[in-house]
Amino acid sequence: MMARPLLLVSAALMAAFAGALVGVFVLLHSTSAEVGQLRGQLAGARSSQAALKGEIGSLVTSYAQLSTTVASLSAPNDPLSAYTDICDVYLTNSTTDVSQEYYYPCTNSAETIPRPGS
Repeated sequence: MMARPLLLVSAALMAAFAGALVGVFVLLHSTSAEVGQLRGQLAGARSSQAALKGEIGSLVTSYAQLSTTVASLSAPNDPLSAYTDICDVYLTNSTTDVSQEYYYPCTNSAETIPRPGS
């Protein structure tokens, strides 16, 4: 009589072990799939990183060229420095018939800076 309960316990243990073994295989399979998926993501990230590294290199080169260009620039001369006087002219708008006096900077070297309205 003792053999029958022992047989049932053995069968139950074997079934539990088989279930656990199946669970371990399923876990290993899903873990393997996740590892494969993570490897794919890592490869994509490395590819993106390489592309970004190339873009950063291009930006650094462009910045260096721009810095050289900016360093070669000088401040412009004062555009009003050639004017030596203030001139004025009294003009009438032909459409509205309104007259107004206009003031503008002028100089004796008018060939370099034309007068307004000419």
